[in-house]
Amino acid sequence: MGEGAVFISPRLTVGRRGVIAGIAAGATAASAALLPRPALAGIPASNQIAFEVLRNAKPIGAHSVTFTPARAALEVRIQIDLVVRWAGLVLYRYAVRGNETWRDGVLIAAQGETNDDGTRHAMRATRRDGRLLVEGTHGPSYVAPEKSIVSTHWNPAQLGAPMISVQDGQLLDFRIDPRGRATITSRDAKVETDHFALSGPATLELWYDRRGIWSKLQAVSWEGSTIEYRPA
Repeated sequence: MGEGAVFISPRLTVGRRGVIAGIAAGATAASAALLPRPALAGIPASNQIAFEVLRNAKPIGAHSVTFTPARAALEVRIQIDLVVRWAGLVLYRYAVRGNETWRDGVLIAAQGETNDDGTRHAMRATRRDGRLLVEGTHGPSYVAPEKSIVSTHWNPAQLGAPMISVQDGQLLDFRIDPRGRATITSRDAKVETDHFALSGPATLELWYDRRGIWSKLQAVSWEGSTIEYRPA
């Protein structure tokens, strides 16, 4: 959905640079001391994060992140399926399938395929000789900056690192502003979180609980629609 940071299409929320697929390179952070540092964080005991996605408070689909730990390695699977309907007619479909492989806290490989209402995008990242080579439909292949992370949002360490779009492999430039602690309601329970606002190619907000687990997302589209992620 869009070309960037949240898997949100320009037709749904955040303009041509999106909001889930990749926030990115050289993101302008506030003080580094205010940003999450763990290379790997935010993995719940259930090994899954699942959200219901709403547009203007109406459900349009789901977004899930599934973790498969194995010794020093970690496999992460991303799945997004969104459908916008009006009067029973399907106006728009969006789907993402992504995978990440981590070893000893380092991103070793990533892959993403996106169907943006019939338009196909793809990316692949592979670490070779210590360098992360990125290929994608955004354009020519390149070597990603050191410590780059695919911006699939589950890992709060992305807020302090260069980010790569899981949609098309593009690097995107965002400003990240820590907003401090906030209490949100999740499944009828109060949850203490750390709140961050991102601006640049898109405008969105992210919340992580005190364990670093991704807890909420909110974004505003170019045409004013509100996109919200609620725990499923």
